[in-house]
Amino acid sequence: MAAKRGTDYELLVRSLFQDILDEDTVKTILVEHDVVLHGASTDHQVDVYWKFEMGGIVYETVVQAKDWSRSVDQGELLKFAEVLDDLPGQPRGVFVTKTGYHKGARDVASGRGIVLYELYEQQPPPSLQIVVGGWVNVRIALASGGGEETRTFVAEYVIFTPRIVHLSYEVEPQWLEDVKLRLGSAAVDAIVTTPALLTDMFLYDADGRLTGSVQDISAEWSKQMRDSGELDGSKRRRFDRPTFLSLPAAPAERFQLRGISARVRIEQSEPITREMTRPDIAKYILKNVVDGNVRSFVRPRPPD
Repeated sequence: MAAKRGTDYELLVRSLFQDILDEDTVKTILVEHDVVLHGASTDHQVDVYWKFEMGGIVYETVVQAKDWSRSVDQGELLKFAEVLDDLPGQPRGVFVTKTGYHKGARDVASGRGIVLYELYEQQPPPSLQIVVGGWVNVRIALASGGGEETRTFVAEYVIFTPRIVHLSYEVEPQWLEDVKLRLGSAAVDAIVTTPALLTDMFLYDADGRLTGSVQDISAEWSKQMRDSGELDGSKRRRFDRPTFLSLPAAPAERFQLRGISARVRIEQSEPITREMTRPDIAKYILKNVVDGNVRSFVRPRPPD
């Protein structure tokens, strides 16, 4: 399996450099994968070999591609430099890996004129964060460029997030007085003013059964606002049946509610643009380690 991954990586490197040559004003003579070249002292297997003509002069380039899980060390670049020195015509050397290079390897490459690249698959961006009760609007368009096999799309997301600006509880007066007599006014004030997540504010019926949370009510308000296009408004939920609130500061206590009211504001994000591809398509990044130049390519994933 490791050998197959290595071969797939080498073929990917060959494909990308072929594209680069096709874009440049050069006449490609030959591009080959897994070639044996005859050196002055011995034969050498190279991953990619290409020959091209520019300005009437023929140039040769040898590429080594390493699909490793570790960084390339100095010894690997010294061995590659020896191969280049042994080949007639002194071809230019290019080294490609996905995991980076040790400093010693970069120093050898700089001294011997070897070009270093990192080639890796672009990782997907982090997931969009949509809170409970929030929603997202999406527009999808076909990306420019690319053939039928590697066609990609661009999605533009706008996220709408509800914020409770002010939340108040309408507690049954007699119930509140009884709790204050039992716990003291200061303790009750502390319970109801302690910050808490809406998901931790639970609602119960008269039999003590859990019926939901304040977050559920907030989500209902958000849906109403989404349907109406409203972005800022005052909301109220009245309870027709006995309903009791439990707060995290004193979860064993229950406050009988007449209703809950709040001001709800919907925050709208700036547009977020993401590329979309089929699962069998990947985007690869080719970075020149020396000058930092970055190019991207879309390719079908190799089969498992």
